[in-house]
Amino acid sequence: MATLRAANNASTTLASAITASATTLTVAPGTGAEFVSLAAGEYFVITVTSAGSGLTNEIMQVTAVSGDTFTVTRAQEGSAAQAWSAADIIQNLMTAGQLDTIEDQINTIDGQIATLNNEVATLQAELPPKWTRSLLFTASVGTHTGTFPSDCTYVWIQCSGGGGGGASGFGGDPSVTPVSGAGGGAGGYGRFYINVTPGSSWTVTVGDGGAGGSANAQQSGGNGFTTSVSWSTGGVQLTGGQGGIWNSSVSSSGGQGGGTTINPGSTGGPLGILNAGGWGTDGQLGTYVFTGNGGAGLFPTGGRAGAGHGEDAGTNGCGGGGGYSGITGQAAAGGNGAPGFCEMWY
Repeated sequence: MATLRAANNASTTLASAITASATTLTVAPGTGAEFVSLAAGEYFVITVTSAGSGLTNEIMQVTAVSGDTFTVTRAQEGSAAQAWSAADIIQNLMTAGQLDTIEDQINTIDGQIATLNNEVATLQAELPPKWTRSLLFTASVGTHTGTFPSDCTYVWIQCSGGGGGGASGFGGDPSVTPVSGAGGGAGGYGRFYINVTPGSSWTVTVGDGGAGGSANAQQSGGNGFTTSVSWSTGGVQLTGGQGGIWNSSVSSSGGQGGGTTINPGSTGGPLGILNAGGWGTDGQLGTYVFTGNGGAGLFPTGGRAGAGHGEDAGTNGCGGGGGYSGITGQAAAGGNGAPGFCEMWY
């Protein structure tokens, strides 16, 4: 649809006569600039009036402006096309047709607003209400079962797999280059809601964190264990983070963060965020000892690298820190990954 434009108090005269069939006209030199400039798909309306009688007029649409030359569509709003003389008057006046166009555009916008309001209302109906109720369940490591309350139709869940343990480190000796341990990866994590049937059952298994590599064994950290959430129509698995990897000949690799999997055929969710856990950072082989920090998951506190012993992960699902030692012949244990967790609210 073409866009109506207008200029305040724009007025000029014809520079030369035109016939009743002409589709262009020229205005007095330099006065074309008094009228609005037009882009593609825009127009403005002019009224041409006889300079002699002041009574005869024709309404035209101007669809293009080039300097003082207008391209016009003749005989608008019930007026008749006719021949016009030089010095006849041209004005950008308000007309009934313009008012009708404005009203139509307002009605169109009102209809679009009503449509958007309906779409917003539909989306709001599909979103979960504000979470103003109670904590349904919080899980420690192990398998837990239960049923949803009779007034429960949706549940908000946040959960994580267990974090991987950090690898151990070794201070070296005359024949062995020092090795610093890599950090463990964080467990996969999620924040989402599910639609549930009141009274239906749920099962949650919370995975433990992986153990840090032993100082005595110079070993990789243990992998974190999977946390799973299942309901009557679906389920989610959040795998544990990989343990930091011990390597005595090259820099050791940080553990990979755990992933997430939705059970095939799940309905009713999950709707929200499902993310892989953060990787642990690498340890290093060499004289200068740099060690790996544990990966962060839903919470940002993986275990820090530690001299003599990598720190255990600070919050659920995060990876343990790698160990390092600056003392020749002395090994350092990696930090333990934190266990996963699960909370459900309704």
